[in-house]
Amino acid sequence: MIVLHGTWVPEGPHEEGGRFFLWGESSETPPEQRRGRPPNIAPHPFQANREELLGAFDSINTEIKSYFKIKGCEVNVLYKLPSTTKIPQPSSSLVYHGNEADIVDPSKLKFKHWNVSGLAINHSELIKLLASFSERGLDTRKIKIGADLIYWSRVSKLFLELLYRQRFIPGYVRLNKELYTGWKLILDKVNDRDKLFTLINAMPPVCMAPFEGEKNGLSKKDYILDFLDGNLNRCIRDCYSSSRVRGKKDSLAIAWLESLLSGAPLRANKMNMKRIHEGVLSWTNELVEENKYTFRTCFRLEPPEGSLKDHQWRLHYYLQALDDLSLLLPAEKVWKESKETLRFINQKF
Repeated sequence: MIVLHGTWVPEGPHEEGGRFFLWGESSETPPEQRRGRPPNIAPHPFQANREELLGAFDSINTEIKSYFKIKGCEVNVLYKLPSTTKIPQPSSSLVYHGNEADIVDPSKLKFKHWNVSGLAINHSELIKLLASFSERGLDTRKIKIGADLIYWSRVSKLFLELLYRQRFIPGYVRLNKELYTGWKLILDKVNDRDKLFTLINAMPPVCMAPFEGEKNGLSKKDYILDFLDGNLNRCIRDCYSSSRVRGKKDSLAIAWLESLLSGAPLRANKMNMKRIHEGVLSWTNELVEENKYTFRTCFRLEPPEGSLKDHQWRLHYYLQALDDLSLLLPAEKVWKESKETLRFINQKF
């Protein structure tokens, strides 16, 4: 049996930085360790090899009656996983045929780095592949889909929905004194923001295991947006070539569009950079920024206390943080606050 896994691995601040890493756990017994000095970071003992991964996708194509041609190059990624002294804890979907003594009480596990070999998947096949998985995954005797891949399937479906509705705008970022343009998804609708924050709260920990996620300063929200915006740029640039742009070569608007479609830095002097900054800012200010709405109103209905004869139910109102649904700010505290912004448990309301 092979359990397929995968996650997004950011590689830089530019919009196209990042790759999707696909790998698999095999239920076969890990090979005996060779004699000699062990490597500083051991290879993952359950990882499937390239042939097994490609064979798994052949089975998927047969099962869901599709055709995905996986052309990913083989790469190694470090994963930090809960482990015993000898092996990483197998995922819950894996039928492990090794020594049962290796599986211990989860409370006794410690995090350890493992070198995982897998495939870096091209964008052209990635979104189609992820969106093809159902919420139940793929339940066969030989192939199972891990919780991390099911999660990215849900994110990809949100991506396709936003792309279909054309919920994206151009923007830019300055890197090393150069101006890079790029496309960004816009989440100005309450329903879209709710979907995003639902995904943030549902993210399996293994998704951020390759780079230890929030410990390295990357929040779950920024992580998902890195995946969404990175694939958005690749999708648009795959569909439209900068060679199709027509207009005066010295036009700032044409240079801006060519940069958007090619990914190359925008060549502009300080005056034109200022014009772009002011123009983009005045345009996007008319849109609702998603980070302005990080909370919503909610209520809690509490049953009567004590005697059943007491029929007085109590209704309490709160502000609820969208990225942490357990965080509730009582309405009374809001009304007593005199400032425009209220900070509560590291959250700004």
